[in-house]
Amino acid sequence: MGNGEVKETKKSRTGLIVVIVLLVLVIGGIGFFALLPGMKYRAAMSKAQKYLDDEKYEQAISEYKKAKSIKVSGNDAEEEMVSAYLAFAKRQIKDEEYEDAIDSCEQALEINEKSKKAKTLLSQAQYELAESYYQEGEKKKAEKFARKALKSDPDNTEAEALLAKIQSTPGVAVVDGRDSDGGFVQPGDTGEKPNGDGGMPADTKEKITLTMWCIATEYDSMRPAYEAALSDVMRQHPEIKFNWEAFDSQAYKTKIKAAMAANEVPDIFYTWPCSFLQDFVYAGRVYQLDDAYTSYKNELPKTMMEAASFDGHYYGVPMTYNCALVFANLDYLLDSGYDSVPTTFEDLLNCCAALKERGITPFGLAGAETWCASEVLESMFIKTMGREELNNVFLGRDTWNNQQIKDVIDTFLAMRNAGYISNPGEYRYNDEAKTAFMEGKVAFYLNGTWNCADFAMDAMSSGRRFIVGEFPLINSDKSQTGELIGGPHEYLSVSASSPHAKEAADYTFELCRAICYYACLEGCGLPAWNLSFDWSGINQLTVDAARIGSKASGFVVWGDTSMNYYDASSYLDALASVCDGRLKDGEEFIQKLTKEIR
Repeated sequence: MGNGEVKETKKSRTGLIVVIVLLVLVIGGIGFFALLPGMKYRAAMSKAQKYLDDEKYEQAISEYKKAKSIKVSGNDAEEEMVSAYLAFAKRQIKDEEYEDAIDSCEQALEINEKSKKAKTLLSQAQYELAESYYQEGEKKKAEKFARKALKSDPDNTEAEALLAKIQSTPGVAVVDGRDSDGGFVQPGDTGEKPNGDGGMPADTKEKITLTMWCIATEYDSMRPAYEAALSDVMRQHPEIKFNWEAFDSQAYKTKIKAAMAANEVPDIFYTWPCSFLQDFVYAGRVYQLDDAYTSYKNELPKTMMEAASFDGHYYGVPMTYNCALVFANLDYLLDSGYDSVPTTFEDLLNCCAALKERGITPFGLAGAETWCASEVLESMFIKTMGREELNNVFLGRDTWNNQQIKDVIDTFLAMRNAGYISNPGEYRYNDEAKTAFMEGKVAFYLNGTWNCADFAMDAMSSGRRFIVGEFPLINSDKSQTGELIGGPHEYLSVSASSPHAKEAADYTFELCRAICYYACLEGCGLPAWNLSFDWSGINQLTVDAARIGSKASGFVVWGDTSMNYYDASSYLDALASVCDGRLKDGEEFIQKLTKEIR
């Protein structure tokens, strides 16, 4: 073998060794990286356990979260995290940090919603908070958390005993904003909680069974109010066995209509007002409530009953209500020379002009959501033509071929062309328009009173000052201050075929009164009933909105709620056509609706 061949052989061997070494390194590296997640997981879990042993719960939870994010088989970080949250909650309860303990338990339940330990500990924390409120004399808050404690753990006997003690205490402050003469009950006034003293003395009735259908499903915002109210009323009337079911809103519409057709309606049923209830009334399926109402008329104004009344008789009982009002940025108004929402339309236009000169869009409006346009246009309708005339048009008693309606549409378009109302493409959806108002991009936002809490909360963090008021009068010859769009839009009614219709009627009034109480405590609407209420814990926007509503001379329910399905579809399409430019003016608007709605 020559020297050249030897050199080539050595080179080949050297190259082979290098390849082998590289392969070993690559395979080893792959193996190392394959082991790396497991190493990281074990390190995080070990660190979390050490923090847990040292009672450093927040650090332990942080490490468990890191461990949870690592993809390894048999990852039980979530389970350990639940234990850490509960250990943290126990320490917080011991330190009397009850609200923090509630939060820790709720965090645990977000991970494992079936955890019995978490529910039991949550109930304990809620009870302890309720007890502390009770000792401080804040019985309203005490009752609220005692109920929550029982909901978390029905076997919590301490919470049950506390609730009974609270309810036996006279003078517990309750709900609303009107006195028996219809005047507003000032914040700080208190009164008796609804106690079932209407038309049903509990000790004189034979045992009967009543059934109810409603839409207060488990995730409905009104569910807690229904549960709390039923707990009260059922306890006050042990002579009545009460069964109830809740259904999804859309499914319920089909179900109740089918039940009406077959005359197989429960004793008490949920209903929307106006045309939805009207069909059932005229079919003879709904019990007349005139006699029962006499026992409650001092607590429930007639204005709240109107949307469920037909031919001068009452067929439904309301709980809460909302109405369309103007929310305004107070600082923008002050800079423009106004200290409140303008009360005349001329002042409103002058205010809009002043705002526009300063580069501020007066009204923000969602261009792609027709119901938002209806809030504005219907407020303009009622302040132009008055409550009675507008209601007759909505209910099909009068024609849409109305010069005042035409004028309102033309005025709305003129305001938009002048830049007083945002263009349709500027804020397509309601959340965008609402956010623009909260961020100070627009001065006014005309929408429902269900926004009060959101604006009050935003004001606390942003420092902005918001106020609320009625849309101003456009034609004082036809309309007046106090005529509002909105009112109650949820009622309970009684079946005419109920074998216990009289008892069901009284039960319905008592139940609706109690639902009103608890719903308002939870911020779910304004109170339709005249129940005294301690407003000290309620935000000022809601208080002011309730004061405006309490002085209302009457409501017109939102147009699409007032009408039947087909008329409402035509109406909403016409509103959308105004907003997107398919209809050019008021004349085209009234022509379309005059043709389609007869």
